Amino acid sequence: MELLEEENMFSKAQAELLLKDFFGKYTPTSFKVNHQGTKSNTSFAIGTLITKSGIFRVSIFIKSENDKVLIHQLRIEASE
Repeated sequence: MELLEEENMFSKAQAELLLKDFFGKYTPTSFKVNHQGTKSNTSFAIGTLITKSGIFRVSIFIKSENDKVLIHQLRIEASE
């Protein structure tokens, strides 16, 4: 997961806490998917998150594995 230029691998619990903190600071007002696609057992979406405190680029990569859908990578970056 990459969250505002801090990139690392986190446990599910750690990622939940980081995202809860992020969304506590940056209250979302809208989200728009700009690109999306699927190939084999992977999917991705790239979008724009507008919050009360700024605009962010969000990229999410999803993988299907053993009848489960898993988030493989999540990035939230400040929009330029």
